Amino acid sequence: MNDLTNGSNEEIVFNISDVAKIVGVVPATVRNWEKAGLIQPKRKGNNYRVYNFNDIEILKKIKEYADEKNMSLSLIKQLLSKDVSYSKEKSVYDKEFYHAKLKKYREDEGYTLEEVSGAVGISPSYLSRIENGKTGVTYEILDKLAAFYGESTLRFFDVKNNEESEVIRKGKGKILLTGLQGVTIESLINSDNGSIESVKFIVKPHCGDFKSHNHHSGEEFIHVLKGKLTVTLDNTTEFIIEEGDSIHFKSNRMHKWHNPSDDVVEILWVHSYIG
Repeated sequence: MNDLTNGSNEEIVFNISDVAKIVGVVPATVRNWEKAGLIQPKRKGNNYRVYNFNDIEILKKIKEYADEKNMSLSLIKQLLSKDVSYSKEKSVYDKEFYHAKLKKYREDEGYTLEEVSGAVGISPSYLSRIENGKTGVTYEILDKLAAFYGESTLRFFDVKNNEESEVIRKGKGKILLTGLQGVTIESLINSDNGSIESVKFIVKPHCGDFKSHNHHSGEEFIHVLKGKLTVTLDNTTEFIIEEGDSIHFKSNRMHKWHNPSDDVVEILWVHSYIG
């Protein structure tokens, strides 16, 4: 078990393998960006690199500049130095939210610390410290905890918006973290406390969520904006959803999905927590 902590309740941290998976690159690429002076992660006492949410957002921007806009590393460095939205003094993520959420899920379901920690392969004391905001946690462990409760990992993060707004302009939604290779998720709703979650997925060829999972409550609605998506329900029934098609199902049904084509797929995904 890789018990990453930052010695306080200040923030969740990730190791280099975690952030590489989240951003969609290999660890060597992250190291090369560090050597070029584009990113400066903190170091633990054992000299291991650790990254916070702001670091991940910077890495996502670097990848966008390098891969999608074909910019040189020197130009990227100049752009990042002028981009105040990526200041380390500013975070769009509520660092306290996932602690309380994990604890509430466990208590609502009636599980003990020993039962949950045993299921995900960590110690009860470590889980207790996570729930009380006294330590950080790796993405891998957080993903296991989310799966144990039948939820998406993203549900345990709360996006802080600079202002509440009824309108989100094209391309201006908050980019949410995902541990899925080749998948980008943009939030289409500014409210943090609503009963629905509406997001836009951009899925690269042959990428997706190949692990079948479900959620305790709610309903799922998927509409394909561009391309083609394969959705599998109950581990038995496969649907091919093409551009303009939609699919709707209860969240407690087992489901997984992926882009089966050689083209990028764009989908609108709405999840209602009531239903």
